[in-house]
Amino acid sequence: MGMPSVLNPQLDTRAFLVTVSTKDDIKEECILALVKHWRKTTAHAFVVTEHGSSGKLHLHAVILYKEPRSSKKLHENFWLRYVKDYHPDSIPKYAVKVQVCPGNDWFDEYLRKETDSRVHLDTYDREAAEAFFPSPAVQEALVAAGDRKGVSAGCNQWWDKHVSAWVASSFCPTPEGALCYLKQCWRDGTSPIIKDPRHSTHVARALYEHRHKIITPTEREIFLLKQLEEGPAYEVPGSIQGERFSSARPSI
Repeated sequence: MGMPSVLNPQLDTRAFLVTVSTKDDIKEECILALVKHWRKTTAHAFVVTEHGSSGKLHLHAVILYKEPRSSKKLHENFWLRYVKDYHPDSIPKYAVKVQVCPGNDWFDEYLRKETDSRVHLDTYDREAAEAFFPSPAVQEALVAAGDRKGVSAGCNQWWDKHVSAWVASSFCPTPEGALCYLKQCWRDGTSPIIKDPRHSTHVARALYEHRHKIITPTEREIFLLKQLEEGPAYEVPGSIQGERFSSARPSI
């Protein structure tokens, strides 16, 4: 889910996770251009490349800025100025991913793991980084704005808070019950309103999976993953083969 077209400046943050996964292996020239840019513009950065399960060389980074930035504008900047020229056949929304970084978990548990990864830039100070991460209040506002990415990389405060409240409520332990719980929160003013129905159903489904510790990907998630790995043969439609959407059982 992306941010709304008009961003609230209060939701701009200073810490971001970046993934660059192009149609083919990311080119060395593209890596060098990004690293040079981040070396000049960031307060702290940690950049690696790896092949991963897909076998395709791609890039991951944690980047921290001195001043708040917009994830949408960063995406546009990275694609147009540093990726497009080297990978014109790639599709922007699949080639470059920018999301809010809520804490050190991704750096600790993923970027520093022992794999075939290669470090290209390390100006990261783990302790100093704590001051750059968004507060729980900002993360909750990001969720309400439709950017679940603000809390999806290992920072569970928002989810734990609402799962506990949902469990204590009278709503059913189903995806539909999660959506009813969210609507109750909006009415009571205990959580910011999510205006886009697509975002609200995504958050409801995430609450349901978080509550029941569901880790098995759905058919739709596997479909989208294949799109990311291999490049989309067509735009993701409202329904896909083998999946049906129903007003009686909304797909959330």
